[in-house]
Amino acid sequence: MIKHIYSGFIKYTLSLFLNILSLTIAFSGIITILLYISYQKSFDKHNIHYSTVYQLQIDNEESTLPAVISPILRKNVSDIVAITPVWFNPGIISINKQSKYSFYASSFYANNDIFKIFSFDIINGSAKDALKQPLSIVLTQSLAKKLYENENPIGKQVNLNGHNYTCTAVIKDLPETSSIQTECIVSFETLLQQDNSFAKKWSEWSFRTFLRINSKDNYNHVLKAINSIDEINNVLHEDLAEKSANDSYLSLQALSKLHFTESGQYKTINPIVINILILLAIILAVMGIVNFVNLLTSQAIQRAKVFSIKRILGAGETQLLIQIIVESIIISLIALAIALIIHSYLYPYIEKILQIKGLSFQNRNYWYVYFVLMTIIYSIIASIYPAKYITSVNIIQTVKGTYRFSGKGRFIRNFLLTLQFSFTILLIIASISIKKQINFWHNFDIGIQKENIVYIRTSSNIIKHKDAFVKELLNNPHITEYTYSSFVPGGVGMMWGRTINNQQINIYCWPVDQHFIDFFGIKIKKGRKFSSLKADMNSFIINEKAVEKYHWDKPLEIIMQGFDFEGPIIGVTENFNFSSLKEQIPPMQLWLTDTRPYVLLLKLAGGNTSTVMEHIKNIWGKFEPGLDIDINFLDEHLNNLYQKEEKIAYFIEAVSLWTILLSLTGLLGLTLFTARQRTKEIAVRRVNGATVIEIINLFNREFIKWIILAFLIATPIAYYSIANWIQNFAYKMSISWWIFALSGIFLLIVTTISVSIQTLIIARKNPTESLRYE
Repeated sequence: MIKHIYSGFIKYTLSLFLNILSLTIAFSGIITILLYISYQKSFDKHNIHYSTVYQLQIDNEESTLPAVISPILRKNVSDIVAITPVWFNPGIISINKQSKYSFYASSFYANNDIFKIFSFDIINGSAKDALKQPLSIVLTQSLAKKLYENENPIGKQVNLNGHNYTCTAVIKDLPETSSIQTECIVSFETLLQQDNSFAKKWSEWSFRTFLRINSKDNYNHVLKAINSIDEINNVLHEDLAEKSANDSYLSLQALSKLHFTESGQYKTINPIVINILILLAIILAVMGIVNFVNLLTSQAIQRAKVFSIKRILGAGETQLLIQIIVESIIISLIALAIALIIHSYLYPYIEKILQIKGLSFQNRNYWYVYFVLMTIIYSIIASIYPAKYITSVNIIQTVKGTYRFSGKGRFIRNFLLTLQFSFTILLIIASISIKKQINFWHNFDIGIQKENIVYIRTSSNIIKHKDAFVKELLNNPHITEYTYSSFVPGGVGMMWGRTINNQQINIYCWPVDQHFIDFFGIKIKKGRKFSSLKADMNSFIINEKAVEKYHWDKPLEIIMQGFDFEGPIIGVTENFNFSSLKEQIPPMQLWLTDTRPYVLLLKLAGGNTSTVMEHIKNIWGKFEPGLDIDINFLDEHLNNLYQKEEKIAYFIEAVSLWTILLSLTGLLGLTLFTARQRTKEIAVRRVNGATVIEIINLFNREFIKWIILAFLIATPIAYYSIANWIQNFAYKMSISWWIFALSGIFLLIVTTISVSIQTLIIARKNPTESLRYE
């Protein structure tokens, strides 16, 4: 008798342990996901005028525009409180041209209205006129400290990209939850004061435009007023009329949406990622409830006896219901406490592995309260069915030991288990499919060579001595070729708007040198490549996409308008991918010039990489002793274009692991319940000669059929979801049948092993002992 009571206690304790373990696993995942979503949703909310700040766009697409639009809007739309064009232009900054110490710094140009639009905390100086004068610059606190240490920089000279500016203010570093990041802001008047300034031309589509309106309620009025200005519409009409069905070319994007727009200029996240994470959190919550129900009902027989005795002694059914719910709340809060402790230790490692931020409770202690409240509500919802299930038994039959729970309860448990299996299969398929798509991008032939190529961003001093710098680099036989360019493949950021044969065009422009075509092995379809810098200076080579989009029958007869020059188109290249493979190849032109050698690309022979890197660093040190070199591999840079998708894959892999663990704990609980219900049957079968293997097979068949059903449910949902996801990409993988088969087989093997181990322990017990206590 004592042994039987001890066995019951062990089983109850095991069930309780599994329940806490299951909830801890679920809560750990939910805490991580909700904190990350909260972090992403907090972007830009530090701005006082968060609800009335907008970015000007074309047809609701992230766009660059001519800077001349800003003063026209300021003049014609009275509800606009402040407006500024913004030109992002990072560079090398130092105290003066002769300084030995210089730094790469992110920067953008804006007028003084930037302080009325965004919230910058001024430490020194005044926001009233900080950017009103040409050659004025505002530094962040960290950059000012780098340049001047503890000195006051106000009124002192700063050299940025070879030009001297006067520091007029110092601001606090922008918070990490700001979509726009910069280390300094330069007065836009600097650009406007230049001779033949590109900032005054309608043809130069290189500027973002931000504005603030007087009230959110006036949004529609402002939008209508913006699209009613003929001076703007007449210029935009030729190129944009066929794109817009309602003749409204310009749109306003709220600051609240800036962080959730694909852009290479801001800190952004795809909103699909947020939706996926919300779905994953729901899946974990549901699977936690499934396990909670199954594990709680696995103790139904033993607890029903106890509660029946209590009811005989006078306890009411409601009182017992409340007892089970309170116990469930306590169990859930214990699991939450363990999950929070685990999270506090593991979140730095998770951030490092996933290359993300936002998993800390720092400055968000109110989330502790949220999680406690959510846990209480969660446990009440999860415990209502088991509580009613356990307390609604026939008292007399339960005390006598003749009561058997209805088939309805077994159906619900099997349904929940099938749901759990379906989620697991779905997530495994999604995880493998995303990985396959990313590998497809990584291995895709983009039309240019990307292996064994490194690049370095030049400085003003390197540019000044660029020929001598390259000559010394080429003394190493493992550096075989070079080319100077304004951009790296995957990061071309110059867009030109031009009028060609009375047709308004938008085309990416890529300033390069004469070696660029041969360096990347780009094929010429028509015309010729650049012969020499002197002979073909300011000439252009366009891609096939430009010819196709703008229907140019004779592209080699076209003269392209530059900034202060005209240049002929001398060739047409085959299309090659110079941006993300998520997008179609846009129209693009290569512009031969020596005015923008901001990036040096070097082709390596392969082997002795460390020796070559050391050689490059040594030569750099001769020309730039005060500036650290940053050497990057081109293939790694191109692979980083898909970091967001990789993060999704990491999250889904992590949640897939959580769901597998949840499935296993749920399986264990359900196996315990089934074994307890069928203890007498197992004993009788053993007495009648059934082997342990036969009993294991009997139990496995019970679970395998639910895995097959889950597979049939999850497969079409997974296929539809993956097919819709890859439709967003220009270059996509084929969906492979083996991914679905592998997911089902994997879960089948894991389940079979788990059930077999548990059944083996039960089946090896002495059948005589089991029959004695039945």
